[in-house]
Amino acid sequence: MTSNIMAGDLVRHLKKSKCFFGVDVLFYTTTVKNLERGIDNCKVSNLQKAKQKRVLTIVSDMKKGVNSVFMPLQFKTDCCDVDVSFNRETMIYNCSHCHSKVKAHRDFMPFGELANRRVSKIRQQLHKQFDGIWLGCSLDRNEAYELLASKLNVGRESAHIGLVSNEQQASEYYHSIKWLKAENQNRLATL
Repeated sequence: MTSNIMAGDLVRHLKKSKCFFGVDVLFYTTTVKNLERGIDNCKVSNLQKAKQKRVLTIVSDMKKGVNSVFMPLQFKTDCCDVDVSFNRETMIYNCSHCHSKVKAHRDFMPFGELANRRVSKIRQQLHKQFDGIWLGCSLDRNEAYELLASKLNVGRESAHIGLVSNEQQASEYYHSIKWLKAENQNRLATL
């Protein structure tokens, strides 16, 4: 499907294209590897499919030797199956039907999945709990996410709190974060 890209090649291409800003290089390279391994697209959201399409477009541009240009992603929302709208001023993707939304990075990649107001508030609370574990501790953010992913029994790229899209998932994350907090406290006590 694609040839394996190296992070350095991607960075050089994006800098040459004058669009190396706000880009999660690890996401791009991991996505290429997952696509090459044939990860089942049936299990991912419309948004995730749009993000994968973006990555494939960048890889295609690299192969062709043409500059890449970032545009807002286009996809149907999973919540209401309508075309997503994007506000360039606020950098927010929005469902015009139920008003679920998600903020985007400067490269138009969303911070996570669209969420209604309630799930957004829950995500904020989960982040507050999670960030309290790694900020100022012996764990860095990536290590904390690795442990969280392990506890949730998902891949590292699937463990981000921004992917929480319902209250059941939020409950699973909450209990996993509580476990991680206790494990980290035990670890610090033995140092």
